[in-house]
Amino acid sequence: MEGSKRNSHLSLYGWMLFVASIVAGVLVQSGNGALLPPNHLGVEYLECGGNVPGHVGLRPIGIDKPYPRLQWQVGVSNTSQRAVRQFAYEIQLYQFPRTGSKDPTTAKLVWNIGKIVNNRNLFPSNKYKSTLSLPPLESDSDYYFQVRWYSTTTETSDWSEPGMFSTALMSQAEWMADWITTPAESARGGDVIGAPAQPRTQMVRGVFQLPAKPIARTRLYLTGLGYYQLWQSGAQQHAQRKLGPQTHWPKRVLYDTYEYDVLAGKNVLALRLGPGFWAHDGNPSLWALVQLHITTTDGEEYVVRSHGVSGGCSNSSTHAKKQDRSAGMGAAVGASAGKTEIESTWKFHDDPCTFSDMYLGEHYDAQLEIPHWDDPTLDDRTWLHAYSPAVQTCAVVAENAMATLGCSEPGEVIADVKFASFGTPTGKCQSCTGSGNNFALTTACSADNSTAIVKAQCLGQRRCHVHASRHLFGDPCHLTAKHLSVSVACGTDTRDGGVRRQGDAAPLSGEQLRVSAPSPPAVGELSAQPMTHISSPLEPIQPASVKEVKPHVFVFDFGVNLAGVCIIDYHDTAPGAVISIMKGEELASDGTVHNQLSVNMTTVYVSKGGKVDEAWAPSWVYYGFQYAQVTGLQSADQIKLLMLPTTSALRSHGDVSFLPADTTGRLMTEVQVAIRRTQASNLMSVPTDCPNREKRGWMGDAQVTAPVAMWNYDMAAFYTNWIRTMADVQEAGKTGVVPDIVPGAVGGKTDATWSSAYPLISFYMYQQYGDRELIEQHYAGYKAYVDYLTTTTDAATGLLLYHKYGDWCNMYPRTQEIPTTGPISACFHYMLDIQLLSGFAGLLGNEEDAVKYLQLHNKLVEPFNKYFYNDSIGAYVDGTQTVNLLPIFGKYVPDDVKDKVEANLLDDIVTKHDMHLTTGAVGTRFLLPVVTGLGRPDIAVALANQSTFPSWGHWIMQGATSLWENWSGVADETHPPAPTHDHIFLGSHGSWLYEVGLGIKPKMPGFEQIIIRPPVTYFNNQTIGQACRESEGSMLLDLEGAQGTYDSVRGPISVTWSQQKPDADHTVFTLHVDIPVNTNASVYLPQRVICTSTLGESVFPPAENVTIYEGNNLIWINNFFHWPGAPGITGGGMLGLENAIVFEVGSGHYDFQVREVN
Repeated sequence: MEGSKRNSHLSLYGWMLFVASIVAGVLVQSGNGALLPPNHLGVEYLECGGNVPGHVGLRPIGIDKPYPRLQWQVGVSNTSQRAVRQFAYEIQLYQFPRTGSKDPTTAKLVWNIGKIVNNRNLFPSNKYKSTLSLPPLESDSDYYFQVRWYSTTTETSDWSEPGMFSTALMSQAEWMADWITTPAESARGGDVIGAPAQPRTQMVRGVFQLPAKPIARTRLYLTGLGYYQLWQSGAQQHAQRKLGPQTHWPKRVLYDTYEYDVLAGKNVLALRLGPGFWAHDGNPSLWALVQLHITTTDGEEYVVRSHGVSGGCSNSSTHAKKQDRSAGMGAAVGASAGKTEIESTWKFHDDPCTFSDMYLGEHYDAQLEIPHWDDPTLDDRTWLHAYSPAVQTCAVVAENAMATLGCSEPGEVIADVKFASFGTPTGKCQSCTGSGNNFALTTACSADNSTAIVKAQCLGQRRCHVHASRHLFGDPCHLTAKHLSVSVACGTDTRDGGVRRQGDAAPLSGEQLRVSAPSPPAVGELSAQPMTHISSPLEPIQPASVKEVKPHVFVFDFGVNLAGVCIIDYHDTAPGAVISIMKGEELASDGTVHNQLSVNMTTVYVSKGGKVDEAWAPSWVYYGFQYAQVTGLQSADQIKLLMLPTTSALRSHGDVSFLPADTTGRLMTEVQVAIRRTQASNLMSVPTDCPNREKRGWMGDAQVTAPVAMWNYDMAAFYTNWIRTMADVQEAGKTGVVPDIVPGAVGGKTDATWSSAYPLISFYMYQQYGDRELIEQHYAGYKAYVDYLTTTTDAATGLLLYHKYGDWCNMYPRTQEIPTTGPISACFHYMLDIQLLSGFAGLLGNEEDAVKYLQLHNKLVEPFNKYFYNDSIGAYVDGTQTVNLLPIFGKYVPDDVKDKVEANLLDDIVTKHDMHLTTGAVGTRFLLPVVTGLGRPDIAVALANQSTFPSWGHWIMQGATSLWENWSGVADETHPPAPTHDHIFLGSHGSWLYEVGLGIKPKMPGFEQIIIRPPVTYFNNQTIGQACRESEGSMLLDLEGAQGTYDSVRGPISVTWSQQKPDADHTVFTLHVDIPVNTNASVYLPQRVICTSTLGESVFPPAENVTIYEGNNLIWINNFFHWPGAPGITGGGMLGLENAIVFEVGSGHYDFQVREVN
């Protein structure tokens, strides 16, 4: 009877919602009717504010889409106003004049978008460009847009404040700059034993003279391979420690856009170039690409561009094109057209950073610093002219060097040293001046330009070496190159010497003198940087303790393990003192830093010395560490050491904590803190595995943790870029395959569990942000990927069985884990990919593909169960947790064995492993959601709160401040190499902390509709009895409450819930929730939170003694929605046989109380 009674209640639920919705307008408070102007304006997921008087905010200045996406949020001024939706919106977009004015009255209206009846707070301009006849945005231009919105057909807000942004270069043809590099032989291993050869870090100067006119506007378009820093007037500009993104360079290189201060007269663009991943991936040279646009107040436009020095050794066709561009911009288009090129000179010099490697560290010799190197007035005659393959395609040296000597004292001029032409296309030399150790050089050309005449002057030495250049002919005369020389003696004798390498007795032959030019960088198209940089957005961290563990060996403990570097502040050091800092995650038994990994990150600083304080931080590296061991000092008082965190500067989007903070909620809260810290340490332009050993975009790690990343941080632009990189790598392979690491090796066979990140993260993006444009852009790629996987399936079964990794780092030896979990995981993800592709096709209106791939998916379910289900044990494969979780999550388990498989899973957790998990990288993602879905949120909470091994809480109890790579934290059978202590993949349950622990989920993509459902509501009529019997009459959940927020694309959502034993007014459960304007929510409240004797029965009784209030309004009594309810609540009803009563609510703040009346 009770069951049928509940069914009648369920049938009334829809009717109550219908009736309540008819009078919803009566229930909604009108407030003052004041609609706030839209706020949080954004373009391409980058927030933009104002830059006009009275308007302040951020301003993206590198948008390279002619039809960008525009976003906003809406709100109301009266906080008590409820159930407000956006009915329609209008947009106006303006273009500022080229003079650089930011006065809105001078701007030109470009898009005048009238009322669009739609509740989306995103305008996909690419979709509307034809129907609304929208002109494309122009390159290198400044824009702002404004939005206003309607809550009804007539009630409208004021226009928003201006959302400012600027465009970059839309077309490759608008790039006039040439890639430039140093001509010097700079690849070297430094003084690090076993280090790979790395290009020497370089300083770059581009000197130019501007006309005497006031400057109205500048835009600097800039990139470097590998990393670069922009300097001006003795300081790094725009961002500290900005590291460039990892991309698939043969397909795409990202560039940055800046406003750059210049003055009339002489200026310099100063850069530092560092190796980074570009060099570590085998590229031998560092490159820069620089293009500066300048507008003066009279409207004249100029361009300064990086370039080499053209000469006889050039490619005629390329050279002619460049000459056309520089001579009146005849070949320039778009933003580059009509600009006058300013003559500039570009030079390179070795940097004081003598060694840099992403894994081994960085060495810096402060004694090699060049004061004022970024000053326009620096005498840079000793610097090497830039080399560019655009105008220089070979480098040739002279065949012979004739040294006629006649000096007797230092300071006298040596007679002419003549270098004859060898092997150049033109046989012509150029004049230049240089200097070097103990000599000064001046060259001139003979009358027929066939001979370079060099005069060398000794400076204060009896002997000196004249260094001949590789580039005497055709290319610039770099007379300080170190690899060829003519030895001369200052005296009365004369000597005839051939060109020889330093230390060689015999001269070199002509063929030996030919030197190959650096090959052009193998890179693809240039795209504007679409996301925030890897930088140091957080405050430095002070050490928690400093100990001298051995004589003159000091260990700094920073108290937390994260990615970053050390900021070093020295004083009272001797000149040339070598201070070494080794970083690590662990300490040895003697208190020294123990680096358990295969890489040893060490930074070395050679001091200038004296009484002057010296401050320095590494420029091109980062590492995961907690401890820093310093040697080379007499006292710890000589150094101030801080930890500088490093991450992609992503905006925090959410956080959650659990109650009580001092007991059962503490571990879950501390794990959440560790998840956020570990995630931040592994968001480095791509989602990396760890910040110390590999630092690469492992796809499996990323796909299981993408949902929690989107809860914690604003990931929209970040993942949009990385998904594009996946497509770049896939396109390069031409087969549809997506590799296990992105960017990574092209082609090869992939593990579907890992490569499924391509469609899976795209789906999570759609779910979280509600933007289908990403799916539209990549649909062909998803299809090619699934079709590729299909070609690798088993011929007999149609199943995909190929695998590599399995449930990586679960609790079983790797020799057991991979063969047992690998095939089922790969096949499960293949089927999931097919299912997603069918859904994507349906979303885009491609019914043919939707049906085709749905049929393929359904066709595989039976062979999946036949192959993997083990009838002898009533479970899949060997009955371990992961192999049962996957088919339960996928809803592949046949009805006749469903109860058996589910019971097997719960028994394995609760009984066999005493409330512990055994899952690894794959299974952990599904563990808590599946257990909760089986009606056992109490088991899920117990696992989340577990404090003994293996568990997340065990890590915390061991002192962990970040997540470990395996459950033990040491090398064992599950992970034979020593694991890291900063790995994110076992923290994939972090999404459950938000979706169930806190109780926020999207009901529709982009949170247009929201589910608010605390964990206690997941019990059902069967499981609540089991839970009560097991809990011995206490609370159903061993958790008092949770509080947290999430800043959705439609506005912030906040939830605070708590449960307790009855108080004076019999309240047992409270829920405070804020639902943003332009959304509605289904709010789940529990019928029971406390175990009683009746709840020990197998059938869950109806909640006839439960009343529910919202504020002071009674909204539920006697198992029915109480009329008229409360403002904003349009109805309520019981949810089947589950421990939940569901209310439909509009936007606004709500206070719910569940009361038991006995």
